[in-house]
This record gives sequence, structure tokens and C-alpha cells, in this order.
Amino acid sequence: MRTSSSDRDERGAIAVVAALVSVVLFGFAALAVDVAQLVNEKQELHDTLDMAAQTGAGMLPADGDGARAAALANAGNNDPDATPEIDFFCVVGSKPSGGGHAVETAHIPLSCDPGPPPYTGVSCDASICAIPCFPAQGGLCNTLRARDDKVVPFVFGPVISIDEGDTGTLTSVACKGACGSVPPNPMDLVVVGDRTGSMGSTIDDLEDAIEGLLEFLSPELHHVALGTIGRSSSSAPASCPSRPSGSRSSGPWIAAGFSSSYDTTDVEPPTRPPVLSSSDPLARAVGCISETNSSTGTYLAAPMRAARELLAGATSRPAPVHKAIIFMTDGEPNESTNPGDGYPYSRNGTTACQNAVDEASSAKAAGVLVVTIAFRLEDVRCDGGGSPFVTSRLAAMASPRSDGTASLDDGGGAGPGCNTTAKVDGENADGDYFFCTPTPSALAPIFQTAASQIVQSTRLIRLP
Repeated sequence: MRTSSSDRDERGAIAVVAALVSVVLFGFAALAVDVAQLVNEKQELHDTLDMAAQTGAGMLPADGDGARAAALANAGNNDPDATPEIDFFCVVGSKPSGGGHAVETAHIPLSCDPGPPPYTGVSCDASICAIPCFPAQGGLCNTLRARDDKVVPFVFGPVISIDEGDTGTLTSVACKGACGSVPPNPMDLVVVGDRTGSMGSTIDDLEDAIEGLLEFLSPELHHVALGTIGRSSSSAPASCPSRPSGSRSSGPWIAAGFSSSYDTTDVEPPTRPPVLSSSDPLARAVGCISETNSSTGTYLAAPMRAARELLAGATSRPAPVHKAIIFMTDGEPNESTNPGDGYPYSRNGTTACQNAVDEASSAKAAGVLVVTIAFRLEDVRCDGGGSPFVTSRLAAMASPRSDGTASLDDGGGAGPGCNTTAKVDGENADGDYFFCTPTPSALAPIFQTAASQIVQSTRLIRLP
């Protein structure tokens, strides 16, 4: 049998086509290996940037240069080829404005301080605003962004003239502290508020501040109790568990125990004004603080001990839980009568202040983080004359910050007393656990910042 020339040509063409197809298929198969490697390199770069951003943000807001160096060093340790671009932001809450959202200036300088307004390059969503921040110009930034891309040489791709691939620019952003939104960590928190006669009408601002704090927090994560200066009545009605006692020696210091149902409409961002549960004992106790001032004097050590004891007996939860006290007062101690039940007290103001410091030290020794807030205490002393300033004792009650530096009444280095704007701003932005203000409207953002300061978490976020 003879094969025609056309059959031979056909078979030859098929062989050529088969060879070409084999080369193409091999090329694409080889390219698939390279693409898989590119995907792997992209994930590794993403992980490297995440770790670098969180490492650097851990040094904010105090040390911007150190944060940059730490981020770059961490990236280099994980990937010698990584050279991320580092920049900084001050991330705070946002508020509705003209159909959009604007910077919640009450969070500045509590959370961070990008410098004086106007702010340029700001981006906002319904929860947070990101303001460009420059440590070299004195900005106190709470957020670090790391960006990088990577060219990955291909091994097999050159067969089909594709020599390399690019991961594209990847970005990781880490924020430390409040970051304009709800702290993410579980927390058992006792809030102790001063509603004695010296508060006067600003007791309304205290109520607003604690209600705002409850709306800011998340009940599932953050279990909260309310303590008061002075005591609540042991016969207070269910509609107002925090109604003041008429006695210095009877009634609880804790008006409402731990609650995880104070905000049944928990939303992000928080509602304005706060909308809390109408049936929850804690929400009710907070909601009637402004009903009347207490007339039984300013006791400091006793409510601090009561808060510590409540936390010591709190039922444990599965996840590690931060235990904390936010303690706010507007006056020097006035402890004229033994409160009974073994609570410490002293008619001598200096001793009474020291008792409060000792009780706070016991709480800290038990793993409780203590945050103190001084309200309108400029130049007020524990017992007149040459006795210590109340602000210095409140600072001593507060916990050291995460780098081990003690909380101080130093105006962030501008000087003690919290009696000038510079000192107040400096004190509230220095990263420790002592805050102060002479301004009633500042109580709300201070309470929220204090709650975020407690967890001091560094977490990855997405910028608006």
C-alpha cells in the first residue's frame, strides 16, 4: 500500500502542531508553577507587612522615629528584600457632618495629636477618621502604615517570554489604643464616679460621660459595673439603683454590679445621644446619677477597695479578660465619719489620700489596671497647706504605662497641676493612665479614651 504525498504532508503538519502545542502547554504548566510561587510570595509579603506594622505601632505615640526603625527592622528580619514605605496617621472617631463625616475633635489630643487644625488629607467613614501625622514635626501618631511591593523572578516563565511577576503594592495598617472605635478585647470594668455636692450641676456631664462610655463599649465583650462617691442607698428603688444614701456608714459603694446587657441596640458607630437598655440595672443606675448629688462627703479609699473586691470576685470568662477600674473625682478627701465594714478612712486628708494610693496599689498588685481622672482639681491639696496635690495622688494611684514608666502629674512634661491648656493637653496625650480636665464636656471623650487605654492593644485596621 502506498501513502500519498498529501497523507505524508498531513501527518507532518500534525506533528508540527503537536510539537508547538506541547511547547505551549508546557509553558503554561511551567507558568502555573511560577504563578503559584508569586501568590506565595505575595502572602509572605503581606504577613511581613502585618508584623512590621504592628511592631512599629507598639512604640506609638511617644516614639515615631523608633516606630519607623522598629517596623523596618522587623520587615528586614522576616524578608531581607522588604523595604516598606512607612507613614503615620492620627486615627480618631468620626461624627456626622453635612451629609458626610468629619473628625471628632474631642478625641484630640486624647488618642493622638496631629498638630493644630486645619487638617489636610483627612479621610473618614462612619466610624473613624484618618489624619496624616508627622512625628518629625512633633505629631503624636497612633497609627503606622507599611506599604511595599515585590518583583518575583520566574523560573519557567521565560520559556514563553514572561520573565517575572509583581505582587502589586500591599498595605498593612496598625493602630494602637483607642483608634476611634470600640476596644476589641474582653474587659471587666468598674467605673467609679464622684457625684458629691462639689460636682454641682456638672453631675449631668458625669452621667452623659458614663452613658456615652456604655454606648461606646460592647456588652458582649465588656462587662461593666458602677461605683459611686458617696454611697448609694440600700433601699434605692429598682428604677434608680444609684440613688444616694443619706448615711456615711450604710449603703453600697457599688450601685450596680457587672452587666452585659446595658446596651441592647449596640451599633457601630455609637448612637448620639446614647440609647441604652431601659430595663438593665446598670443602665438605670447610670441614667439617674444626675437625679441628686450625694451629701455624705468625698471618700476615696473605700470605693476603690469596693471596686477591687468586686473585680476579685468576678466570674471568670473563657478568654483572658482585662480587669480595670476607672476612678474619677473632683475633690480632696472629706472623710469625717468611719464608713464601717472595715473600709479605710482618715479625717486627715493627707492620710486619706495615701489610703487611696494604697488601695489602688493593692488593686494593681492583683492584676487590675487603674485609670484615674481628675476633674477641676487645679492646685487642690489633700489637706491644705503643704500637703500633696490631689492630682499627684491620683497619678500615683494610676497604673504605669506599658513601657514601665509611672503615671505622673506632669502635664506631659509641661509641669504639674493640669491648670493650663498646655498641661491638660500634655497630660492627656502622654500615654499613661492618669487624665485630667477642668472642662465638663471633656469628660465623655476622656472616659472613652481611658477605656481604650486599658487594653492598649495594637491591632490591624483598614483606613477609610
